[in-house]
Amino acid sequence: KYHTHLLQFDGEGGWRFEKLDASTRLSLQDEKLRLETQLSGIPKMQQRLAELCSILGEDSRLVSPGEREEEGEMGQREQQQQEEREERDVFPAEQEKSLME
Repeated sequence: KYHTHLLQFDGEGGWRFEKLDASTRLSLQDEKLRLETQLSGIPKMQQRLAELCSILGEDSRLVSPGEREEEGEMGQREQQQQEEREERDVFPAEQEKSLME
């Protein structure tokens, strides 16, 4: 048995809950199939890009998925360090303000 209702989030905190009719279901299935088809070619394209880079002796301007994860971790670490520095910078000012009172 298929689902009878559809819950959609708009990405801004809103949502819609509506009955899932046949035409909506078909359009969603078409979109899913189209995305699956496009995404299935990505590994082949990444492999070909790596081959071309190897032949040309060049690096790609694109970042591989593994490198993106590492960058994300580094970005989070840098952001946390920046927040800690800001807290240290703000804290002495708050202490000075409380001493004046």
